[in-house]
Amino acid sequence: MSCHPPVNLALDIWEAARVEGEIAGVGPSLPAPVKAGVTLTRSLAWTARRRARPAADHGDAGVRILLYHRVSDDDDPLSLPPRRFRQQMEYLAAEGYRVVGLQEALAMLDAGRVPPRTVGLTFDDGFADLADGALPVLTELGFRATVFITTGVTDGRLAFPWYKRQPPVLGWDAVVALDRDGTFRFEAHTVSHPNLLTVDDQRAEAEIRDSRRELEERLERPVTAFAYPAGLF
Repeated sequence: MSCHPPVNLALDIWEAARVEGEIAGVGPSLPAPVKAGVTLTRSLAWTARRRARPAADHGDAGVRILLYHRVSDDDDPLSLPPRRFRQQMEYLAAEGYRVVGLQEALAMLDAGRVPPRTVGLTFDDGFADLADGALPVLTELGFRATVFITTGVTDGRLAFPWYKRQPPVLGWDAVVALDRDGTFRFEAHTVSHPNLLTVDDQRAEAEIRDSRRELEERLERPVTAFAYPAGLF
């Protein structure tokens, strides 16, 4: 079974949005249905490619990564209502899934020993509603997650460009306290959340390097993970 049709469809959808003048990859600049379509077609391509391999090659080395942004009742394409988030997490718990942060999931992959029903959990951008909407649920269930933050927005000198009125984000005091608490681990997501495909190499390097440096200075520990804004690399 070929995986080329769904991949090409995803690229066609993406290019159509770019042609219409969207700023691809900067938050919800692509309409939510388009983003969902791209994600679905990429997932179908991955599934088709995996099914085409001999069963003996599948092994237990795979791990699913779930990505969220906000946990809030706000009318925002990046928001998931707290009730739905709790339902999803409780489903994972009831089905015996182990939910870990990205670094732990990657360590399992590197070691070639991924326990069955292991899920990696991540959040992008560090919105303040994670503290109320996600943290109590994760703590209750013993789950962990990685949060990727944009350091210039975290400290208030910049804002996400896709909002007319930006929702609050976690400040540095909260980031440091939550990182030390252990349920969330904070990692780098650039300084200003640009589309890295549209900036020159010098700016891209500075965005990646400086976000790591600023985060390490605040957390007083090594920062070892980086998430590309909107997944564009």
